[in-house]
Formats: sequence, structure tokens, C-alpha cells
Amino acid sequence: MEVAGRKLDNASAEFVLHCQPCLEDGREISANGFCKICKEFMCDPCIAAHKRFAISRNHVFLTKDKMPSFYMNKDKADFLPTEPCHEHTSEMIKFYCPTHDDLGCSDCVVLHHRNCKVEYLSETAKQYKESEEYETLNENIVHMETVISALNNKVKDSEAFVSENTKEEIQKLRTFRAQINLVLDTRENMLLKSMKENEIKQKEILSKLRDGIKGLKQTLAETTTDMQTTEKQLHQHFIHAKMARIRDNFKILVIQIVQSNPDSFSRSTSRITSETAIDLSTVEWTKDAELDVSCTEDPNDSWITSSALVEPGKCLLADNLNTCVTLVDINVNKVLSRSELIGYPWQVCAIPSGHAAVALPDENKRKFAKHI
Repeated sequence: MEVAGRKLDNASAEFVLHCQPCLEDGREISANGFCKICKEFMCDPCIAAHKRFAISRNHVFLTKDKMPSFYMNKDKADFLPTEPCHEHTSEMIKFYCPTHDDLGCSDCVVLHHRNCKVEYLSETAKQYKESEEYETLNENIVHMETVISALNNKVKDSEAFVSENTKEEIQKLRTFRAQINLVLDTRENMLLKSMKENEIKQKEILSKLRDGIKGLKQTLAETTTDMQTTEKQLHQHFIHAKMARIRDNFKILVIQIVQSNPDSFSRSTSRITSETAIDLSTVEWTKDAELDVSCTEDPNDSWITSSALVEPGKCLLADNLNTCVTLVDINVNKVLSRSELIGYPWQVCAIPSGHAAVALPDENKRKFAKHI
């Protein structure tokens, strides 16, 4: 049923549809949409207000180009067309063609379904609710709702898993960092303790050396005085000179031994003074990492009979059974080079300027030097 006006002919201006809620307040505002649920035309402010309320938030709206072109009687709205034709937007869908399974307006029937037996939409819609197609559609909708719900639950579970996994990885990282810090702290404390103990030992040895030097100075002064006082007494002068020579030679020997072995300060607790020699029985020997000195060219097991330190970190070894000498880097446990000999080596020693001497007992005890 049309109210509040009528549709004019094509030569006249088009009938203006006004917002129905505003008309009730006495305001004439052009409608820009149509609510399919409330069957009312509305302006933009009324549409926005309509969507704010929970009860009407999900209502379906038709835009201005798709909304009906006339007012409707709400009591008969269920029997009137409410959807605009997709081809003729100014007309409403009123007919259904079973032959082409198509919906259309009056113009569509005239243009495309003139020879078809079309049905009026209101009568077809009443029968559709009892059809198998409608029942299948509802079953599909229920099935899709179940599938969507299951997918939604999987997404939630995945989100929870991702969050929990992230927390676990962060905790593992923090635990690992705490373990590293603990190891580093423990190692630092051990090194600090070892360095402090070594410092104390070094200072004790240096203190003893200082006392020894003081004793040497005193002895030297006494010798000088004796030599001066006995200068005119030739036999006394001769005796003191000889005694001073023997005593000083011994002391110089001890000092040279100390100077040529500075690393012995940290490896032993020997009493090194001007009056005592080095006692190896008091040296503390410790087992270091084992060296692998074998080579692929060796026909026999290695039998090392002698070694010599040619430079810091590099050691020259005499291998008797394999008739060769090998140069080993003791820091990285690696054989740097191997040299075949003409006999079975027994002794090896380093010589300045990058040479080494090797003793070959089986070759008439001949020795030769070879560049390292």
C-alpha cells in the first residue's frame, strides 16, 4: 500500500522519499537508505543511530540506489517485494522463473522470460519453506556454523599455544643466560683465587731472591775488603782471591739458572737462594694435555727419545722408530712438519738462527744441523 504520495509519470519530477522517523517528528528529510527489517526509509543520521542500538545493530540496510521506490504498508510488508532488481535498480523483484532459476522484476519478465511460466514471488516464497531445497539450505547453514565454530576454537588454541611457547622459550633463554653467568662467575672466582695464590708465591720467591742479592752484595763487599787488606801480604791475598773466585762462580751459576728459567716461579716451590742449588724433588709437576705426535707417514708407533723447545709454543721431537723429527705446536696440539732422517735419532737440541742438531748413534755417532 502506498502512502504519503504517489509515483509521477516519466515526464514529471521523481517522487521524493522522505525519512519516515523524521516525518513522524514533522521534518521532511530525504531518505538515503532502507531498513529491510523495520521496512522503513531513513536518512543518514537515523541510519547511524539505528546501528548504535543493540536490538537493531545487525539490521540489513539497502543503499539509496537499491532501496524500494515507494512507501510500504508494514502490515503487508511480508507479501510485498523488498529487494531491488539487480538489472533494473529502480524496480523491485516480484517474479521467479523456475525454468531459469532466476529472479526478476516486471521488466525482466518482458525482456527475458516472455515464453517462460513465471511465478509470483509471494506465492513461491510460501511454498519454498516446505521444500527440500530450503531444508538442505538450513542443514548446510548449521553445518557451516559447526565448521566455523571448530575453526574458531582451533585458532584460539593456536593463539594459546603460540603465547605459551613464547613464554617457554623466553624462560629457557633466561635460564640459559643465568647458567652462563653462573659458569662465568665461578670461573672468574677460580681464576682470581689462582692469580692471587700465584702472586703470593711469586712475591715469596722474589723476596728470597732479594735476600740472596743482598747476601751477594755483602759477600762481595767482604771479599773486596779482604782483597784490599791483604794486598801487601801476597800469600794471604792469593788465598782470598782463589776462595772468592770459587764462591762467586757458584753464585753466578745459581743466578744464571734462575734467569734462564723464569717460568719455574709459577711451576715449583723450590728454595732458590745464593747458597742453595735447585732441588727438583721439591718441584710440583702437573699433567698437561696429551700431544698427538703421530703422522700418517709413520710406519711404526712413535718412540720419542728427545725433545727441544725451538721457540715458545713449538717443540722439536726425535722419533727413533720412525727415523724422523717432527715440529709440533703444543698450543693447538698439531704436527706442523715432519723430516725424514738417514738413521735412528736419539738426541735433538735447538741451535740459534733456526737450526737444530740431531744425534744419530747408528751412523757412527755423526751429528748434523738442519734448518727448522
